[in-house]
Amino acid sequence: MNVAGYCLFCVSNAFAILLAIRLTRWFPADRFSAWLRLAVATTLYILICSLTTLAAGALGLLNAHAVTAVTGVLLLVEWGVLARRRSESLPRHAVEATPTLASALPYLKEASMVLAPALGLASWWLIRNLLMGTYVTNDDNTYHAATLAYWLKEGAITFPPLTYQAYYPYNGELLSLWYMLPVRSDAFVSLNGLVWLFLFTCLSVEYCRRLNVPALWRAVPLLLVLGSTPLFLGLTSFTDMDFSPPVALLAAALFSLAATDDEKPSISLTLLAGACAGFAVGMKVSCVPPVAVIGLVFLARSFRQASWAKRLQNWMIFGATAFLCGSFWYLRNWFTTGNPLYPAEIGPFAGPFTASEQSATKLIHVLREGLSPEGRGSLVRGFLNQPYPLFALYVAGFAVGIWQFGMSLIAKDKTPDTTKNSGLFVLVAAGAVTVLLFPVMPFSGRNEVGGLEVTGRYLNLIFLTGAILFPLALGSWKPRTFYSRLTVFLLVCATIVLPFLLTLRSAASIVIVTVTLAAFVLLECGERLVRSSPISRFAQANPASLFQKTWPLALGLVALSGPVNWRKTGEAAQVTLQEIVAELPPGSRVSMINHWLFPAYTLHGRRYQLQPMRLEADGQAMAPLHQRDLTSHLKGGETFWDLERPKPATALPADTFLENLRQSGIDFLVISRTPDGAWPEAAETLREATGATPWKTTESREIWDLRTLHAEAP
Repeated sequence: MNVAGYCLFCVSNAFAILLAIRLTRWFPADRFSAWLRLAVATTLYILICSLTTLAAGALGLLNAHAVTAVTGVLLLVEWGVLARRRSESLPRHAVEATPTLASALPYLKEASMVLAPALGLASWWLIRNLLMGTYVTNDDNTYHAATLAYWLKEGAITFPPLTYQAYYPYNGELLSLWYMLPVRSDAFVSLNGLVWLFLFTCLSVEYCRRLNVPALWRAVPLLLVLGSTPLFLGLTSFTDMDFSPPVALLAAALFSLAATDDEKPSISLTLLAGACAGFAVGMKVSCVPPVAVIGLVFLARSFRQASWAKRLQNWMIFGATAFLCGSFWYLRNWFTTGNPLYPAEIGPFAGPFTASEQSATKLIHVLREGLSPEGRGSLVRGFLNQPYPLFALYVAGFAVGIWQFGMSLIAKDKTPDTTKNSGLFVLVAAGAVTVLLFPVMPFSGRNEVGGLEVTGRYLNLIFLTGAILFPLALGSWKPRTFYSRLTVFLLVCATIVLPFLLTLRSAASIVIVTVTLAAFVLLECGERLVRSSPISRFAQANPASLFQKTWPLALGLVALSGPVNWRKTGEAAQVTLQEIVAELPPGSRVSMINHWLFPAYTLHGRRYQLQPMRLEADGQAMAPLHQRDLTSHLKGGETFWDLERPKPATALPADTFLENLRQSGIDFLVISRTPDGAWPEAAETLREATGATPWKTTESREIWDLRTLHAEAP
């Protein structure tokens, strides 16, 4: 057990959380609700962890001691050196009066049908994330997780020669890397999803407050997200890259609205809005259009400033902060390869992933080619990548948002509610731009292996937006009798909880159903419980103060779950290969010849004790993409995918193949059967050239010990 690592995990996160909480005092107290303050603190925590890790990696100091020291120094600076200035010039923090548990007693019984299913789903969520480890998808195995493991061992942010995705923006993975640093494993990576889910909860409640949604229905967006199986599984994956970018966009939109609520925009909220916008672009290039919408809304609302100098100052602050938080990965590519979006060919920038090859992966190209009936069915199922009842609610919420915004434009007998209208517009416009541009985005129609892949996970922004807007449809409806509440409660469970339960194991279903029913009963008799003396003080707390009192205990409990998480991580498909590489000596250089995606993360080993290397078709060690000879590709000899997934060579002279393996320094080579069940030419070549047998053989793989080749080398 890595006791020192678990202690360092607690210390580094305590520094980051405390610094985030203290920095909220620099934000305008008169514009803060309790939920907005929680959203600001959570966002600051994410930015502190991620940007500190990024700076350390860029400087070649990527280790837990360095990032802990940096956050500790920042905390001391904020606490000590700036204390006098803060006490003189900054107002004391005060939050808007927020309904507490005690003050919400009249609504508690009505809220039971919303809160009980949410508590049931949240209970399994916590058990799943804290006790059952991190789910590793194919994308995680190929590059999300594999790249982080490579950086962790290198101690710096570099270009791993494992996949072309090494040139992608990686802001979204930095928080996962932060959790990996102290214990050098993926034991705590599942917290990544919990943090982003908590931020979404704060944002959705604050959005509902700004949209004048009754307090009874402000938990509905969280319930809709927890009930979505695809969103749930995505949030339990290694880096939840399908959930965190849209949440970052929602945060940027909310903070930009809050910054410009008054005639004098808040500089601190403008900085935070710009940071979130840039951070989102540093996650995915596809975030650029929604960020442009958010920037235009911020620009338009800033026109209430009387002075052009003030307007320009606010725009420059927003733009400069966005550039600083989102440009690192694109500048790194530009300085290294001459193309900020390498390997994609775009405009004047050359790249091996040519415009014609990009076009072949777009949905618009797939539709122009025509689809078979099976393909059309796959297309529909891909877009409906949600439980059908939830999909209907998401679409209904988005439609209600469009309708209410349109009605506000044509209403003549009322004073326009600019706060609500701006919130509606930015949510609807950002979601609409995402949907409209989706068909012309690369990989919107085909994946890397050339198969049809249209999936709704790329449209999560509109799903989350629909979840936030759906409570508008509920209005002020409040069922009064117990039987009416029970009827609606059962309908909610059938619509949202049941599709979720059907996809889980019986243990998950038992936990969710038990907690849901218990919560419903307790909330129904909540008044008596809340007024009892042990709970009365707790009931007076608002969410912000409650979080400040409980986070140290929660952090300690999470640290204690680390050893359990580490033992149960890695549930994805590469279990057999994981067991094989666990038997290899630490420090071994391992490669694999297969006809599918390169499973780099599995080849790192559970303790990151191995060094995975990729081979060219002739057995030579593969260099990073920008260092390879791409002449044949540029002349039309090969496609980009031939470069990325070299096929095992055929009719290659045995001596040449063996010499290349010697030069590459591979210790162990894993060879997988081809899709038709045959062994590749490389396996036959090794048998003939060495006269040896594999070190180990399974039904679908051979593992060759090549250390004797190095010993025989002259």
